[in-house]
Amino acid sequence: MFVPLDPVQSEASCIRYLAGSHTHGLHPHVFEHGHYIAEEVQDGQPVLCPLAPGEASIHHCLTLHATGSNDGNQARRALAAVFQPRIASG
Repeated sequence: MFVPLDPVQSEASCIRYLAGSHTHGLHPHVFEHGHYIAEEVQDGQPVLCPLAPGEASIHHCLTLHATGSNDGNQARRALAAVFQPRIASG
């Protein structure tokens, strides 16, 4: 779940989702510049999700998503929460 504390209205700053990507399983990722980046991403048109402060976006944990760089002079603050089922060991 992603809840912005500042407006994320512009195409550059709002979160983008690759619709249907969660149905393809876990993509291989590499760690670059402090983030995990998916490799071998299938083609598709990203869906933009502009949000006002306090609105929320919820997506499946396997949905490919990203934001553009924050090139403005205003902070881009947000709260993020991850909910996953407990995986039994054994």
